Amino acid sequence: MWRARLEAAFAKANTAVHEAADKIRDRRIATTLVAATFVTDHAFVAHVGDSRAYLHRGHQLRCLTNDHTLAAMQLRRGD
Repeated sequence: MWRARLEAAFAKANTAVHEAADKIRDRRIATTLVAATFVTDHAFVAHVGDSRAYLHRGHQLRCLTNDHTLAAMQLRRGD
């Protein structure tokens, strides 16, 4: 249920970005998005692009996501 809601919100945002890009032909539009929803003791995180989601616990940060960029993909593959 929560996954479907996050996917729907991302799809709606994606459509809005594409519609805005269609109106601005002389410039390139790019964006990133990170969202989280909390249900009782669970967090559902979604992201696209090179924005990251982090968990802050005990004075430490832990990255929860991987960038969706060509450079990040190449790094993960060991290129």
